[in-house]
Amino acid sequence: MERSASSPTTRLAGASATLHIGTIPAPVRRVARQCVLDWIGVALAARHEPLVETLLADAQEDGGAAQATLVGRTVRLSRLQAATINGAAGHALDYDDSCRAMNGHPTATLLPALLALADGEEVSGARMLEAFVAGYETACRIGLLVNPAHYAAGFHATATLGTLGAAAACARLMALDAATTATALGIAASCASGLRANVGTMCKPLHAGLASRDGLWSALLARRGFTALPDILEADHGFAHAHGSEFRLDEALATPPGGFHLPDNLFNYHAACHGTHGAIEATRRLMAKGGFTPQRLRGVVVTLPRWLASVCCIDDPRDGLEAKFSVRATVAMVLAGIDTARPGAFDAGAIRSASVQALLTCISVQFSNVPAPSAATDVELRLDGEPPRTARHDPALPETDLDLQQQRLVAKFSALAMPAVGEARAARLRALVDDLETLPSIQPMLALVGRAGRTQATDADGDGQIVGMDDSGPPARP
Repeated sequence: MERSASSPTTRLAGASATLHIGTIPAPVRRVARQCVLDWIGVALAARHEPLVETLLADAQEDGGAAQATLVGRTVRLSRLQAATINGAAGHALDYDDSCRAMNGHPTATLLPALLALADGEEVSGARMLEAFVAGYETACRIGLLVNPAHYAAGFHATATLGTLGAAAACARLMALDAATTATALGIAASCASGLRANVGTMCKPLHAGLASRDGLWSALLARRGFTALPDILEADHGFAHAHGSEFRLDEALATPPGGFHLPDNLFNYHAACHGTHGAIEATRRLMAKGGFTPQRLRGVVVTLPRWLASVCCIDDPRDGLEAKFSVRATVAMVLAGIDTARPGAFDAGAIRSASVQALLTCISVQFSNVPAPSAATDVELRLDGEPPRTARHDPALPETDLDLQQQRLVAKFSALAMPAVGEARAARLRALVDDLETLPSIQPMLALVGRAGRTQATDADGDGQIVGMDDSGPPARP
């Protein structure tokens, strides 16, 4: 395609490079702050996950400059190492947010890159939010450009589109012009990779870490004058050509309702693939009617949109990672009384327990032709002595009540963050995020994010002494 000032890559780079915090509506800024709060809590909760420990051991063996904060730890790593591990941690529990326009998990790729870049610099909260929104919108627009063929071809959009979004976000934080931002996208496009076949393994959260790292690296290289094709999205043998068969320019450039894609962000309230949440919520609703016992159960039929068949239908999960991508397993866990909002629920012992295994035999999955992006899921619960109970839930519908969303996210954050940093520091972190766009510097927030361990009883100003810090591994179990 002919290069011009109106080419798709140039237009998207220009929109990202010129986005200003003053043009972002207050509700959009509020959702952005909610994304930050949610990601910090989820990343703190995953700070000792096995895949995080492995990545940390590898980074420490490599060595490097102590430039950036590692979430929930006292150790500092190089910017690229921190972005990688923090990105993987934020996606390790499958408890982070997602977005249908991107068809992936945006915050786990964007925020770690921005925090690593800003660490040690006097970056204001407003600039951080501005860059976050710029990256988010870019990832969504490129997602609309190449999906659904891109995803159907086997690419994990968090890995691919997340790399491009992180590059745009970091370019905006560095105030790179449109041309240099387009170059950053060009570099990022050659780094962008990640396969859906690895869902259910440690590679899936690693995808988010690699996207964060490579997006940051791409922007840093572009700032140094590194070259790349400036029209990488539309070029022959460029990103769209290589990553799928679609080029939906009208959808990519269309202005969404309200001007931004961010209000459609979907938050996770269960530590499993978002595609399972419709079945989880519908099952919970049916059980809340009372009278349920496993002995009365005669069968459960889950009707899932066909497009989710390759996303969250691992039939016989062998461990907790696979269970997160199994509708049958998550429904069995709910029926067994296991709280799927608790990250520790998804361990190998729970999924292989006799109670869950027995319930699995009663659950069948069938498919409807409900088109994407709807994820409307029906559950039919068949009990002895009464007509079948039915319920439907669509987890792809964003919450419109931002006050209610805030309440749920604060409760989730508190449950995840307090075991990591203590009640007082969790409250201070939440207050800093609430005031993010007025903060002259994000360094106080980063200082709290990087502190590990439980707190003792706090003094009058809430500043308790941190004890039990150990960066060599998870705390010993009693």
